[in-house]
Amino acid sequence: MELLRHEARERLIANGHAAQAGTVRLGELVPVVRLYLGDGRGQWLLAALDPADEDRAYGLVQLGIQAPHFAAVRLSDLPALQGMFDTPVQRDRYFRPRQSLAHFASDPRPRRGD
Repeated sequence: MELLRHEARERLIANGHAAQAGTVRLGELVPVVRLYLGDGRGQWLLAALDPADEDRAYGLVQLGIQAPHFAAVRLSDLPALQGMFDTPVQRDRYFRPRQSLAHFASDPRPRRGD
């Protein structure tokens, strides 16, 4: 399964341009895609891509029992990560967010959109 579909990549790049221009802060962005480890040990709510380096994504990251935090992640690093029983990083095909990253940071339970 490809982690980012073309439409999601385009929206992430547009958000990256907006964040770079200073018209929006990262926490104000609505995540575009949710990636997760199948065993629940990690999730990434991605909201922007660096327009100059499309391998660098920005969003909310939660690994293990850590509190969620804003971070950058290299997309090319994610396929190497595996959960228990060799579960790979997957894209949540049913994720339809309506709230900002700041909302998810304050209430990190994985949900389908909220």
